[in-house]
Order: sequence, then structure tokens, then C-alpha cells
Amino acid sequence: VKSGIFTIPKFVHPDIADLIQRMLVADPARRIAIKDIKRHPFWLRNSHIPPRRIVPVNDLVGSFTPVKQEDVDEEIVLSLMSLGWGVDDEEGLIQRLGEGKGLELVYYRILE
Repeated sequence: VKSGIFTIPKFVHPDIADLIQRMLVADPARRIAIKDIKRHPFWLRNSHIPPRRIVPVNDLVGSFTPVKQEDVDEEIVLSLMSLGWGVDDEEGLIQRLGEGKGLELVYYRILE
């Protein structure tokens, strides 16, 4: 995913596939903006779904294995920092990835 090369399964609705492709563009400058996500047909059709039907991201944390310090991908860490995770403390971010706690780990594994 971090290289911008991935396959979306054929069973995924074309609207959500389009949105995913626009969100996972490798170049952040070309990635879809939040305001454009909120104008996307998939968002417009589904933004009324009550929050209780959406899986809280915190519930996902235990699903991912911690990242060993020697396996940390510096590019992904820099991407996380550009998204606002660990902006002032790269070492702290890497430590949290190794602890296996926090949303940083979820986003790291997604970007992997």
C-alpha cells in the first residue's frame, strides 16, 4: 500500500473502490482531501449510518502485533508523523509501535 500498488477485490462496490484508491495515493499532495471525501458519492450515501454500526478503531488495536524496533520502516514512520502521529517525538512513536498499544499501531499496519 505504501508504494501505491494494491488490489481491491472485485466484490468491493465501485464507489468504495474509487474512494479507497483516492485515499491510498502514495503522494500525499495528490491524495483526496477530507472535504472531497465528504462530497464523494459513497460518503454521501452512507454518512447517515449511526455511529454504533461503525467499529471503533480502538477495538482494532489488539488485532495487530507490535513492531519490533529492528523491523520499523522509516518511511512509514515519516508518513505517520506527516499525519500528526508523534510529530515532536519520533523515538517515542517508535517505542509506542513496539508496545503494541495505541492507534499509531493500527495506522502503521494499514500503511505497511
